[in-house]
Amino acid sequence: MSCHNRISPLPQIRGEADSVVDISTRQARVAQDIEIDFATLQPFERVTTQYAALGAVFEQAIAIVPSNPIFRHAPDALVVMPLTHHKYLYIHLTPFRKKVEITVCGAKPVAMTAYDREGNILCHTCSLACSDRQPEAVLSSQHLAILATGIAKVMVHSQAPFSIERFGAGG
Repeated sequence: MSCHNRISPLPQIRGEADSVVDISTRQARVAQDIEIDFATLQPFERVTTQYAALGAVFEQAIAIVPSNPIFRHAPDALVVMPLTHHKYLYIHLTPFRKKVEITVCGAKPVAMTAYDREGNILCHTCSLACSDRQPEAVLSSQHLAILATGIAKVMVHSQAPFSIERFGAGG
């Protein structure tokens, strides 16, 4: 099992196509690399199957314009956060992917864990702590990426509120 963790900028992956084998059906498919910035959503819209045609289904997620100014990077910018009382959300991927990348913002480290189709952990990565931040300062965005074969689902989680500004998947 190969796993690469890194924090790096999100590349422009829109429009590239790779050949992928869907392990669940053993049929070859062409998977379009995807990049989602959530701009098409409405504030307070529950995020579920809006991106299913692209191969991403969200669970326990809602789109919001953050009311807390420390989470605001641009006026009226929509982000995705876990539903009330949850400190996690899931993103299910079809077909399975080799690469998942997110841009996150959180008061504490935000983790991303990748799972295969049986629910086994493939890889785990985490953002850096924002310990040197001034109390009223805007939180900085961080990029998380996981490279592993057969990513069927990722869980994004933290011990404090967090937002996802962009999501990308490929391979």
